[in-house]
Amino acid sequence: MTPPFEKKILLGFASALLVVLLAVATTGWSLARFSSTATLVDHTHRVLGRLEQSVVGILAMETSTRGFVLTGSEAMLAPHRAGDARVNASLDELARLVADHPGQQQRLAGVTSLATRARTIMTEHIGARRARGLSAAEDINAFLAGQEAVESFRRAVEEMEADERNLLAAHLSRAQSAAFMGNVTLVATGAVAAALIIFAGLLVSRDYQRRCQAENSLRELNEHLEHRVADRTARLEAVNVVMRREIAERQQAEESLRHSETRLRATLDTMLEGCQLIGPDWRYLYLNDTAALHGRRHKQELLGHTMQSCYPGIDRLPMFSALQRCMDDRQPARTEQEFKYSDGTSAWFDLRFVPAPEGVAVLSLDITAHKLSEERIRQTNATLEQRVRERTAQLEAVNRELEAFTYSVSHDLRAPLRHIDGFAHLLIRSAGTRLDEQGRRQLDTISASARQMGRLIDDLLAFSRIGRSPLRLEPVELQPLISAVIADGNYQQPGRPILWAVGPLPPVHADAAMLRQVWFNLVDNAVKYSGKNPHPRISIACRADAAARELIFSITDNGVGFDPRYVDKLFGVFQRLHGSTEFEGTGIGLANVRRIIARHGGRTWAESRVGEGATFYFSLPATPAPSPVSPPAPTAVLV
Repeated sequence: MTPPFEKKILLGFASALLVVLLAVATTGWSLARFSSTATLVDHTHRVLGRLEQSVVGILAMETSTRGFVLTGSEAMLAPHRAGDARVNASLDELARLVADHPGQQQRLAGVTSLATRARTIMTEHIGARRARGLSAAEDINAFLAGQEAVESFRRAVEEMEADERNLLAAHLSRAQSAAFMGNVTLVATGAVAAALIIFAGLLVSRDYQRRCQAENSLRELNEHLEHRVADRTARLEAVNVVMRREIAERQQAEESLRHSETRLRATLDTMLEGCQLIGPDWRYLYLNDTAALHGRRHKQELLGHTMQSCYPGIDRLPMFSALQRCMDDRQPARTEQEFKYSDGTSAWFDLRFVPAPEGVAVLSLDITAHKLSEERIRQTNATLEQRVRERTAQLEAVNRELEAFTYSVSHDLRAPLRHIDGFAHLLIRSAGTRLDEQGRRQLDTISASARQMGRLIDDLLAFSRIGRSPLRLEPVELQPLISAVIADGNYQQPGRPILWAVGPLPPVHADAAMLRQVWFNLVDNAVKYSGKNPHPRISIACRADAAARELIFSITDNGVGFDPRYVDKLFGVFQRLHGSTEFEGTGIGLANVRRIIARHGGRTWAESRVGEGATFYFSLPATPAPSPVSPPAPTAVLV
């Protein structure tokens, strides 16, 4: 059954109304997306601002610390305290801002840790300057450690900034997508509404023709035409109402967008970092107050003009090439550039170029103070290097004199000692029957003391040679080396066998002769101090420390042990924790161990309790060293 004429009209306009409502809903959704994007953009810029505040604060702390170390003036520490407060405030605000971003929270934890490390190093510098005076400024490693900590902090902050800028780009992309979809929807719904109206008009026209043929009356035809005119008028009025409402909504959306743009510009204008927007024709589209201050020109003098006309010759600078690549390839870039002004002054800037829909966004940071600090540090380093060379030459001269003195003393002392020992033996043989027991014991003591003195001289010479001989690094298999050390020592005694437990030992990259001396001293030490145990047991093991990238070797005995309070004395020259009457030795063996292992880039330490045995440890790098370590210059104390 064909629907009545009025129902067809109502159906057509109802369909058109539904399409219009769909367009309105789509427009509302687009406006909501714009509002949400503006909020996210504002949040992102607040995070970026706080990140820049933290970098400015840490740089102020670094500059103040170096100034105090170089001058000793307490007034130089005022920027340090202000920078510390700025860093703390920025990190606290960042923790609140990134609370809903797990990835940024993790990076912020790293940034906070690096800030704490940099603060600790700066505090140590200040304390060292107060305690040791200007000599603290000669510690190059301390200066480099502080600079490395600040650079690590800056790199971590830059990673967070990059992530935030990616979020900003994603938000803007979603906003553009929403606007595009809104426009597409409006066009599509307009086309559908027009099609529905045309379709409804066709239906009305067809019904009208049928009525004309059926009624065959001019009056009825006129009435029908009047009705059609009235209907058309009503439709147009309804469409006009809808269009006026759409125009009002669009004006409201444009007003909201203008408000968001105003807020965004206000945020950019208050940034401590300069921000510029350059169009494809190199004209200034936007710049904040900081960027105008960096360029030493008013905004009105720059907006709408090209960079080349405002700053003649700028296209010949290296930074312009980086800007050109960013404009052409749409890839971010970063560089540092010194700008010279017409008044003869100059300034250094850290420049970052980021592609933008309008062209390229240029972010600038004044690093003139940082560059001046670097130059002062370079000059200080040059002075320190010269002083190091002079002191090295002095030490080399002293060491040559000490080596000559050592050689002379060792040879001059050997002859009297040999005479004392030899004549003591002759006296025992020639007058042995005439001497009582006490006399013979005294002569034996003289002879033993002379031999002990000879061993001390030999050990001192060996200790001195270890510090001077070059390292011959090569792959060394430890299993056969330790087996040879145990076999050569002939440590097994009748009725008192030693239980050896040697675990798997990896090959190492070391000086084979020196490493053999290390194991000989440690094995001999373990056998000697477990001599009073009727069932001696000695174990040798190795474990890898992946975090420290080193191999840790240990040798454990069940001997007399030692008091752990005096563990620091074990590896010193002539430092003994037991009397010479209890255990033989010169007190130089463990000192040789420490010196050899230190030259290989390792560590030595020990653990023990009295009566519970002892464990001695040393470490070696897990990967071969790139080149042999040059022998350290011996000091007067060691010789």
